[in-house]
Amino acid sequence: MTNHQKNTFPFLEVNDVSTQVDGNWVLKNINFHVSDGERVVIMGETGSGKSTLLKVIAGLEMCDKGAVFVDGITLKGPQDQLIPGNPGICYMNQHAVLRNNYKIHEILDRHRAMNQEDADQLYQEMGITHLMHRWSDEASGGEKQRVLLASLLVTKPKILLLDEPFSNLDQINKSVMWNVIDRFVQSYGMLVILATHDPSDIWNRAEALMILQNGLVVDFDEPRNIYFNPSSHYVAGLLGDYQLIPADHPLNHLFEESDSVQDLIVRPSHFLCKKKLSVKKAIKGRVVGIQSFDHYRMLEIEIHHFNLKVSVALHDQFEKGDQVFVENAFEYFPSEDINT
Repeated sequence: MTNHQKNTFPFLEVNDVSTQVDGNWVLKNINFHVSDGERVVIMGETGSGKSTLLKVIAGLEMCDKGAVFVDGITLKGPQDQLIPGNPGICYMNQHAVLRNNYKIHEILDRHRAMNQEDADQLYQEMGITHLMHRWSDEASGGEKQRVLLASLLVTKPKILLLDEPFSNLDQINKSVMWNVIDRFVQSYGMLVILATHDPSDIWNRAEALMILQNGLVVDFDEPRNIYFNPSSHYVAGLLGDYQLIPADHPLNHLFEESDSVQDLIVRPSHFLCKKKLSVKKAIKGRVVGIQSFDHYRMLEIEIHHFNLKVSVALHDQFEKGDQVFVENAFEYFPSEDINT
């Protein structure tokens, strides 16, 4: 199989889509377009409209206004056809439900569009080859999720819509499924749109990030642009730790926005922490707390009566009570090298 060449023109277009549920507008004038072969993540608090948007694109729910287009063709909603859904678009959520009274191989072969050799490779990658002759109700929850994803991928979908599908999986199985999805994106140009609450799903997984709030798109950009320059406290909080530095605090002088009259939203990875002063534009503080996590440590540094959080590598040698100097990380590293 050769790698897919991504198109430069819009593949999926969502134009002015609005949707009501029980008299309430859950989607309000949604507009965006993406190319094939991309991975888009949608984030937002519960009730922000993530699931509804995916179901409208999948053809499982109607929109009251606007339209969805794939390759310039208008998609149909459930009221427009006898069986809801659209060819080439697959939808999967966290509830893995397989057909009863079917063997696993029968479920996988039901709508298979790829040849047997490629399908067998997929089943091996998904770790489900040993399940082929079992009944669907004999599979565990994790096995059912892998079988369900495989049953969608063997149809070679143009668009795969994922609604919190991996929230109940351990990290090993989650990585297995993501690796397979990534291969399909590269090999077949499949467009993936994932709705999630987990910020870790966006890093190295998405070309674009959409933030929904009360049915509105409040941000749509590259993930790191939104992460480091959130438009609001709501957006900042969805993506992880952040702090608000008062406008008159000396820490603001580390940034170009130092003359701003507004408070500044910062991330722990906005900063570098060193034991020796190495640049003029640095500020002195004292380590007052340390927390260790899987891949990093979080320092709490007291600077002029403000406790700043700074993430450092596990191997960096800092102890409580150390005098340190805090610098602006963006001035010394290319943006792609900053550890988020």
